[in-house]
Amino acid sequence: MTIFVSDLHLGNRYSQAGRFYTWLEKQDHNETLYLVGDIIDDHQMKEWPQSHINALLAILSFKKVKYCPGNHDKFFKRFGFVKFDNVVINKELSYPAQSDKLYLVLHGDQQDWMMKYVIISSRFLGHNIRRWLSKLHSYVGTNSDVITEYAKNKGYDGVICGHFHEPFIGMRGGIHYINCGDFLTNCTVVVERDGEFNLVRV
Repeated sequence: MTIFVSDLHLGNRYSQAGRFYTWLEKQDHNETLYLVGDIIDDHQMKEWPQSHINALLAILSFKKVKYCPGNHDKFFKRFGFVKFDNVVINKELSYPAQSDKLYLVLHGDQQDWMMKYVIISSRFLGHNIRRWLSKLHSYVGTNSDVITEYAKNKGYDGVICGHFHEPFIGMRGGIHYINCGDFLTNCTVVVERDGEFNLVRV
């Protein structure tokens, strides 16, 4: 089994990190864990409750951790490709699913039209406004089209992303589109087992 999680936002007071930690501790830590961006909210690093620290330690205890930083992980995003101990960091990764299909893994912020024109920062926008913007992303729908087109042009069979806080598994743009959701409101992860991808509400 492989686990994919995005938008955990550790350090953000709205993060449901304790819920994630309780679920993650029950999983096999010999498996691979993909962090699909916005794991550490470097816009909100003033508060680190024990539940957030526990979640981070549980993440690092996995045998293999692969991390695609998002727009809130700017500290890690600047490094490009990095490998140390059990952690690999890169802005894009490839995932060979057990179905023999190849997936592009990325956060999705670089394909977000709104990020090009609006600085969406937790310092300036309230939680409810960010939720509204997330819903607007989903309503407009063009972001998933851009991501799927980007993945298809690179020769992938599917794409696994986060960023938009809208959990989804299905076909879009002619390829398999998977969004992990988030841990501010939806509390979802994606798991792949024997070639099957499933959304799990934690």
